[in-house]
Amino acid sequence: MKFSGLSSGNKALVIVNILIFAGYGLFTIVDSIVGMSRDETGAFLGILKIVFGVLMIGVGAANVYHIMKQTRNV
Repeated sequence: MKFSGLSSGNKALVIVNILIFAGYGLFTIVDSIVGMSRDETGAFLGILKIVFGVLMIGVGAANVYHIMKQTRNV
């Protein structure tokens, strides 16, 4: 189903999911890259934060997929 086929409530829900999960995931990835360039932050912590950021983006994508799938079945 396309985004234009969703109701207004579901469109808002999809946009909020994208803003929260993808936005926070990208922020975490960028923050970890900047943090790894400093001497006091370890590389392990930076890599861990990158993995967490990618997982947040994945959770957001799964939520959007679930909303689209649920709307299609109704």
